[in-house]
Amino acid sequence: RYYDYAGAGVIHLAGAMAAFAGNSLLGRRILRPPAKELSHTQGQGDDTAQLKEAIQEEWQRRFDRAEDDEKEFRPNSYLQVMGVLNLWVGCYGFNASPAFARRDPHRVEIAALSAWNTTLAAGAGACGTFLHSCIFQKNMQLGFLCNGLLSGLVCLTVACDILTPAATVLLGFLCGFLVYPAGSYALKKMRIDDPADAIPVHGGSAIFGILSVAFCTPSCDTESGSAYGHHFCADHHTIGGQLLVQLLGVGTILVWISCVIFPVWALFLISECVYTSELEQLSETYEHACHVDLEAAKSMEEDFWTSAARHSRITRHLLRQHGWNWIGSPFKDAAAASDFRQDMVEAIHSSKTALEFSSVAVRLLQGIARQFARFRCFRELARIRLRIAPFAELSGLGAMAGTGKEVAEIVREVLEIVTDSHGEERKDGLPLQLQVEQLRRQVQNQGVLLQRLSRNKRYAGYRSLAALAPRLASVTETTE
Repeated sequence: RYYDYAGAGVIHLAGAMAAFAGNSLLGRRILRPPAKELSHTQGQGDDTAQLKEAIQEEWQRRFDRAEDDEKEFRPNSYLQVMGVLNLWVGCYGFNASPAFARRDPHRVEIAALSAWNTTLAAGAGACGTFLHSCIFQKNMQLGFLCNGLLSGLVCLTVACDILTPAATVLLGFLCGFLVYPAGSYALKKMRIDDPADAIPVHGGSAIFGILSVAFCTPSCDTESGSAYGHHFCADHHTIGGQLLVQLLGVGTILVWISCVIFPVWALFLISECVYTSELEQLSETYEHACHVDLEAAKSMEEDFWTSAARHSRITRHLLRQHGWNWIGSPFKDAAAASDFRQDMVEAIHSSKTALEFSSVAVRLLQGIARQFARFRCFRELARIRLRIAPFAELSGLGAMAGTGKEVAEIVREVLEIVTDSHGEERKDGLPLQLQVEQLRRQVQNQGVLLQRLSRNKRYAGYRSLAALAPRLASVTETTE
């Protein structure tokens, strides 16, 4: 019968398969473009062409250029090590506790053996990854080493109660030296962007551990052994029969998780495609608001605003925020027109999507979403997004606004002057340039945050920021 002592299949393999299904639909991460591409001026009619170009832009993604990937995606080594140590400690309870859930006279011995094998597998996995890095890689990566340790823990989960210490060390070493690196390289060749390498760690190591159970030979000689009476010690047990059962178990888990989780991911993706289908209508509304002055806007036919409100939920929400009640023009004065254009620009940038439409499955779901977007009921219900907006993914705080742009430009100019003044003294200016780049991005983010908090309302939200007013009390500036 199928054997999985602590749930490597139903936990690790199931999670890895769910992550693979979602990752294949989500697409690769986008890279941070130059500041001028993130920034957008607001309230000027001649920016319509620039806005349309920004809507249709194609993002540079991970694996497009190796040098950009190394510069952009840098892990936090401290958090990596702390997370791995927490998982390692948790595995002692995860692997040893099942022994006390069954009425076994040797449950104390089984728990002790499981805990001891957990230590051996983790160390062997880390050693295997370390040796692999020394042989096949040019440099040592801490994250790669930590994942090798985790791969040893995952593959042990299947049979930690019956494996001998020698078999545990061999199994963990093979996972760290061969299984995890092979899975990681395979994902990169497939251009699957797995930030934490969770799929090869939990999926590949779990499959290897489940299949290796068939070759387990526990100690069955004495009644004092922890595996005494186990079905692995029965006379009818064969390696071929057990391997076939384990393969059937792996296939069942993969098929079941795919059938259950893929429709959920697909539902989110269709919802986001329907949500972002309003981009064309938003761009047209912004163009009309920019290319007319206030008097022309007042005399504009009401049919345009009525049609825009009916075809776009976001436009309707913005018009209501500006006091429009389906009659006349939404612009009461020039300030209201400028504020409306500013809100419209933010809504357009928030409605963009960073989904990657390169796979056949994603394109098929996109076609289904286009059919759903023709009906107003589906446009009203499509408020769940599979992926955050591109500006939030790039900056972490929001689209680049005017205030942040001005501050960033000033700091950049000052630091460039400092760089040029020290150019003769420093032959290699690369470290200082990196500092300039990091500081510029930090200033951009701070500018975005301050401007967003200072706004009285959100562009397409449902909750006013007026409730945050007590937290944002102004501070009187003093001069010395």
